[in-house]
Amino acid sequence: MTRADLPAILRIQSASYVGNLTPEQRAGGFLSAEYTAEELLRMAEDVAVLVAAEDGQVLGFVCAYSTALGAHFPIVARMAAQFGEIDFRGQRLECSRVLVYGPVCVDPAARGRGAVRGLFEQLKRTAAGRFDVGTALVAEDNPYSMHVHVTRLGMTPVGEFDYQGKRFTILAFAV
Repeated sequence: MTRADLPAILRIQSASYVGNLTPEQRAGGFLSAEYTAEELLRMAEDVAVLVAAEDGQVLGFVCAYSTALGAHFPIVARMAAQFGEIDFRGQRLECSRVLVYGPVCVDPAARGRGAVRGLFEQLKRTAAGRFDVGTALVAEDNPYSMHVHVTRLGMTPVGEFDYQGKRFTILAFAV
């Protein structure tokens, strides 16, 4: 990501934020949180914000950051509070080098062309050697996102938590 990508990222994020969608639109997946340009820049400095682009046009993005930075986001802090009780591949998450994956979002007009998989694979290459495990959170009422992350990307559901009256699933994957 470059600073020049921020307006497109913010536009795609806003267009996919749950609060900006009708119930029918939410069926195609949604973001549970919106981040500011400053927060996205901090994520990019911490681990990465990667973009999928075609002909200079940003089609989608994925964010990744450390649990230390994630502690500044209440929903992520709530997820990370569960890490002492969650095993992934025989090790407690709290004993692993964990990155937080997400949000990830692709412009609806560009979906179905492999952007999420490409972003995911590039993220794992970018984080290799620095992190052991990636974690993500998906709202219980977002089955589209759950399908993409579990069925298509191979993430493993490892836990659940409640935040502001909503249920979330914690997913994990090897970096």
